[in-house]
Amino acid sequence: MTEKTQQEKNAAERQVALLTDALESARTHEGIWLNTKGKATPRFYPRGVSVSAFNAVILGLHSDQNGYKTNEYTLFSEAKKRGESVQAKEKGVPFLWYNWKEYENRHKPDERITREQYQQLTPEEQ
Repeated sequence: MTEKTQQEKNAAERQVALLTDALESARTHEGIWLNTKGKATPRFYPRGVSVSAFNAVILGLHSDQNGYKTNEYTLFSEAKKRGESVQAKEKGVPFLWYNWKEYENRHKPDERITREQYQQLTPEEQ
């Protein structure tokens, strides 16, 4: 398995911190640890692209802990194109990007197959 980059390690630490803080605060919020205000599922603005379940949890926790009114997120590059301001030194939230068109062997990253090839494998091979 390939070694994680420092950026990936930092992202993992931030994700752990978000989860830990949420579970700690659940003690004083009657066991509720996510989305206490009933906001919509996290998504990207303006396209409204839905996100994976894990990313939705992380984005929702980030939104809750920072007191955001919505769970809508945008990419820095998109905000810049629209001429919107971004707070100085503001950090984004860790997000796991997926390539659903091909599968990578986690032990041999150079070994890749297409989605169609993957679906033809037996459950044991998958």
